[in-house]
Amino acid sequence: MAWAWVKHLSKFHKIHLITNCEFRADLVSGIRKYSLENKVLLYFNDIGERATRMGQNQGDWRFYYYYRKWHNETYKIAKQIINTHQIDLVHQLNMIGFREPGYLWKTQVPSIWGPIGGLSQIQRNFLVDINYSLKMKYYLKNIISLLQLKYSNNVKKAFKNYTQIIAANHDSKKRLLNHLKVDVPVINETGAYSHFSTLSNQLDRYDDKTLNILWVGRDLFTKQLNLALRIIAKSRRDIRIQFHIVGLNDNGSKKYKKIAEDLKISEIIIWHGIVERMKVKTLMQKSHIFLFTSIMEGTPHVVLEAIENKLPIICFDTCGQGDCVNDEIGIKIPLENPKKAVEDFSNALLHLNNNRELLANFSRNCIKRCEELSWGSKIEIMNDHYLNAIKTFKK
Repeated sequence: MAWAWVKHLSKFHKIHLITNCEFRADLVSGIRKYSLENKVLLYFNDIGERATRMGQNQGDWRFYYYYRKWHNETYKIAKQIINTHQIDLVHQLNMIGFREPGYLWKTQVPSIWGPIGGLSQIQRNFLVDINYSLKMKYYLKNIISLLQLKYSNNVKKAFKNYTQIIAANHDSKKRLLNHLKVDVPVINETGAYSHFSTLSNQLDRYDDKTLNILWVGRDLFTKQLNLALRIIAKSRRDIRIQFHIVGLNDNGSKKYKKIAEDLKISEIIIWHGIVERMKVKTLMQKSHIFLFTSIMEGTPHVVLEAIENKLPIICFDTCGQGDCVNDEIGIKIPLENPKKAVEDFSNALLHLNNNRELLANFSRNCIKRCEELSWGSKIEIMNDHYLNAIKTFKK
């Protein structure tokens, strides 16, 4: 995500990029590939292998100890750069989470932090049918996140001193307004690419009697595949369905296959497992609806990829997907409780199955929506924030 921002921003700015060493080879290769040697200057601050592994293992709270130290060193490097180069603005484009905002606000030049997220909380109504330890994990995470947001000195200083702060989605914007009385603009942290294939233009697939529904995700509680299976079980009473599931390893497939058997829907499911990205795109281009049941996200790349492949979406009206999906390309379901969700998603599927022209129109409208969510559009908005930060900055 950060590389995409850098690559697109470099069309308008000379960038001094301070980053970890984890993707050093890829960054050097990318700069050469796009001839950015004179536009992007690299400075590496190594967080260390142990901390890198912790960061990759999402949920390991020990990572933040090392991450704060990394930010301290990054601030020192930034001061050296500012002392030797003409720097008009600093941009803290870190991991989407708000917990470690860095210290670039101390550099005495205009500063931006964001897009930031990690502010959404798991709805308690969805903490059902899971073991006690997992339930307690999410309860504690909700509590700790709220305490950090309201009482962390680093976070409070960041919100007070960064010239401009940007939220990654409207859920984060609302939470900042409710708890910190801070009103910030929204830019989703990742963007879409408008490369439409000829296969995705074949709208006659919406005439098929069988409704091909695609679900993509990992074996995580927040992805809510168990909920998706219940939705399919209810919907199949009225609709001829083929349900495609992508992203599970053998262990995950085994667990959910048992649920599918209990729901008596095994014969209408195709388990694709973990596949290459191009196969996911092909499946998107051949499917009719993307069923996205996740209840906790940033801005999901897979939702943007569905839009890029002109695949209508049904999802919860929450997180980044709630921002990306509008009523011209899909249907959003209120995030209330699992029982009502099964009813609402099933009604949406039935409505679209019975209105195939509407489904085809959703697919056509993805072209316009993709342009609205494109990297070009985001960079244009970010450039406006850069100019505003420079104009309003006070030492």
